[in-house]
This record gives sequence, C-alpha cells and structure tokens, in this order.
Amino acid sequence: MRCTPARWLTGVLTSSSIAGRFLFGVPSIIAVVMNYARRAEAHGTWLETHFDWQIRTFWRALLWIAITLLVGGLLTLIVIGIFHRDRRLLHRRPVGRLPRDTRVDSVARASGHAAAGRHAGGGT
Repeated sequence: MRCTPARWLTGVLTSSSIAGRFLFGVPSIIAVVMNYARRAEAHGTWLETHFDWQIRTFWRALLWIAITLLVGGLLTLIVIGIFHRDRRLLHRRPVGRLPRDTRVDSVARASGHAAAGRHAGGGT
C-alpha cells in the first residue's frame, strides 16, 4: 500500500492529537490548524471524514474544558464562602479578629500594666 501525502499527514495529525492529551493541548492546536489548512486536499476522499472528526473532537474537548473550569471555579467559590460563613457563625465574630479577652491581655502586656499589677503590694 502506497503512502500518499494525505495519508501520511493524517497519521501525523492523529498522533499529535493523541500526544496533545498528554502535553496539555499544544500539539492538538497545531493539529487542528493543519487540519483546517489541508482540509481541501482531502475533499472527496475517505480522509475528509477523518479530518472533520479531528476538528470536531478538538472543539468539543475545548468546550468541555471551559465548562469544567467554569463549574469547578464556581464550586470552589461556593465552598470557600460556606467555610467563611460557618466560621463566622461558629465563633460569633468576624473572621480574622481575636476574641475580646485575648486583645485585652495583649494590650495590657504591651503597656506594662500587667507586670506592674503583679508586683504591686508583693512586698519584700
């Protein structure tokens, strides 16, 4: 069986589409551009349907990637929002603030009042 340029190109493009799944899409983009460029050469042959299938597969995969990223991003934001809401309700305070008694102790320590109070009246 003789290897025509169109048949050889089909093998290369199919291989790059498969490799593109593992290399995060760059070979798939190259393959779809080449498919569009060489589509007219394959018109009327059995390779025409193969080129069409590769082009459709690329666009469907891109659509599903976009949908997955969109839904995943929204779910992540929802989970983070629920976490912050529940944390605020659980501690009955805004997220990121210390309880009132902790703040008072740290202010007293910083000003030296706590140290003076302990030694006052201790006597010798």
